[in-house]
Parts: sequence; C-alpha cells; structure tokens
Amino acid sequence: MAEWISVKDRLPEDDADYLVWVADACTVERAMYYGDGEWLTEDLENLTRLVTHWMPLPEPPKEEEK
Repeated sequence: MAEWISVKDRLPEDDADYLVWVADACTVERAMYYGDGEWLTEDLENLTRLVTHWMPLPEPPKEEEK
C-alpha cells in the first residue's frame, strides 16, 4: 500500500496525476504535478502552496471474470 510522501522530502515525476493532501482544507484531492512545485486540479485550481503530501494513484479495480 502506498504511503504519503512529504513535499519537503521529495517531489514526484512531472506531468502525472497524484493524490494530494491539502492541509488547509483537510482534504484529499486528485492533482497533476507540472514540475517546479506546481500542482493543479482537473479544474485548473492551483494547489501549489497548499499541498503538503502526495502519493501515487492506486491501481484501478480489476474486473471480475464472468
């Protein structure tokens, strides 16, 4: 299982989606990391100064065979 990674420890690869912890709102969001510390949601909301931790997206569920 993936664990939260502090943005102070390291940042992820550029141009990919991640789960992020938005400390001010105490919530989890899906956001894209654009490099240079830039985080944006799908709605282009800038979360750059709000993200304290991130983790890779989990694998999608596997379809059950019928």
